[in-house]
Amino acid sequence: MYLAQNLKYLREQRGLKQQDLADILGVKQSTVGNWEVGKREPEINMLVCIAEYFGITLDDLILKDLRPPTPLYALNLRFLRKRHKMTQEDIGNLLNVTQKCVSKYES
Repeated sequence: MYLAQNLKYLREQRGLKQQDLADILGVKQSTVGNWEVGKREPEINMLVCIAEYFGITLDDLILKDLRPPTPLYALNLRFLRKRHKMTQEDIGNLLNVTQKCVSKYES
């Protein structure tokens, strides 16, 4: 089951803090925190509210890992950079992007 990681992923995708989501759902911030670490699970009526808020099905919320997989190119970029003893800034200069962009590519 993927409820805990999906909840955190969806919240972060919306740019919400735990307190923001807690306010929206009418619960405490610690409740959202407990859900996200898998310490507790929401009751079914709350699961329905969460799914509706994020515009997804209950099945997807609970049974499907919604986080995108790490693209292979990102892993390759990090591997090649380290193999050639280059910094993110070095790669950024080669690609004509900032170091911050290279960091995002790798993560």
